[in-house]
Amino acid sequence: MTKLPRASKSGFDLQGGFGQVLLLHGYTGTPYDLRLVADFLHARDFHVVAPLLKGHGTHPRELYNVVLKDWLWQCREALGKFDIERPIVVGGLSMGALLSIMLAASNPTIKAVLLFSPALSLGWLHDLVIASARFGILSQKTSIKKLSGGSDIMDKEARAKSPCYREMPVAGLLQFDRLRRMALLNLASIACPIFMAFGKHDAAIDAKASHRIAIASSKEPVFSKFYDHSKHVVTLDYDREELLVDMWQFLNQWLEIKLW
Repeated sequence: MTKLPRASKSGFDLQGGFGQVLLLHGYTGTPYDLRLVADFLHARDFHVVAPLLKGHGTHPRELYNVVLKDWLWQCREALGKFDIERPIVVGGLSMGALLSIMLAASNPTIKAVLLFSPALSLGWLHDLVIASARFGILSQKTSIKKLSGGSDIMDKEARAKSPCYREMPVAGLLQFDRLRRMALLNLASIACPIFMAFGKHDAAIDAKASHRIAIASSKEPVFSKFYDHSKHVVTLDYDREELLVDMWQFLNQWLEIKLW
């Protein structure tokens, strides 16, 4: 199995001369959750950028005052630095997948989208927390502990290494849900092929509902797969090697052969 990289909370910029990829992490996570994907693509001469989104990598309370436009601004700024003469791919995990949807829906220069555990449906527990906060039952300046204790990963080594927050600030969760609802409206506007990967044992989102929504909404070719031995952070879990192979086959089909 592919060796896990050294843990880090920092964003990264891996230079390459082929295509360009922007990778976006999930809520309470860090770019580390996408490091294996980044290293795999960088080894094939892709230029890969993965920013640390505002409010992450420090302390959960930093997410109390972050708003959706902060994340979107970061993503658009990073995307704006790419060379439009070279193919561009965007991808993300969970909330990062939603940000990728927003970017792809409004940017025709993007040639493919990589959605890892896209959080299009959060499940009843998150919906309850969000509703409680909206009605003032639950303070937005508080956090809820994650049931998993950390990242939702089956692989114990990967779960221990992932430097995520162990709790979810409610204020940021409301911004996350706002992004989710916007992404639902923008899915049909994506004009390029989509790769989707879900963990079969995902306990962080409603993966089956998210999958149904994406398939029903997309007008472009979609490769989608559930990985049997993975949870939410499918990019680091037991099926990570299989996922990388599937992703590479997808990119070769829709980029190298048809566009490059």
